[in-house]
Amino acid sequence: MTSKKMQVTRRYNKSRQQHLEAKREKADHSKKVKMFHEQRMQGLATVNQINNQVKEFNRQRLNTRQPYFDLHGMTPDGAVEYVRIIVDWMRGQKLAKVQIETGRGNGSPNKRPAIKIELLKRIHGWSECSLVPEDNNDGVLVLTVC
Repeated sequence: MTSKKMQVTRRYNKSRQQHLEAKREKADHSKKVKMFHEQRMQGLATVNQINNQVKEFNRQRLNTRQPYFDLHGMTPDGAVEYVRIIVDWMRGQKLAKVQIETGRGNGSPNKRPAIKIELLKRIHGWSECSLVPEDNNDGVLVLTVC
C-alpha cells in the first residue's frame, strides 16, 4: 500500500472511530435524560436536573468552529432559557450562526416537536435574532444573530 493510501486509510479509521464514539456518548446521554424524565414523573428528579444534563452534554462536546447544540430531552422552557445563553455566547464569540437540534417530536408523548414549537414561538420576537428550520432537516433549527 502506498504512503498516500495509508494516510487516507488512517484518516478514515480515525474519523470512523470518532463518529462511533460520539454515537455512544449520545446514546449514554439519551439514557441519562430518559432516566431523569422517568424519575421526574415519580417526584425523584427535577426539571433543572434534566436541563442541566443537556447543557453539560453540549458543553463537553462544543466545537467553536462548527457550533452545534443538541437540545433533545430538555423541557421547552429550559430550551428557551438555554437559547438565551447560547445567543449571549455567540455574541461573545462573534459567531453569526449555529445549529440547534430540537428533534421532530418522535419521542414526545403526543408526537409533536414541543421544543421546536416553543422556540419558534418565543424567539420570533427577540431583536437581532432569527430562528428557522434547516432546509434538509426539519429537526434542526438555524439560529442567526446579527
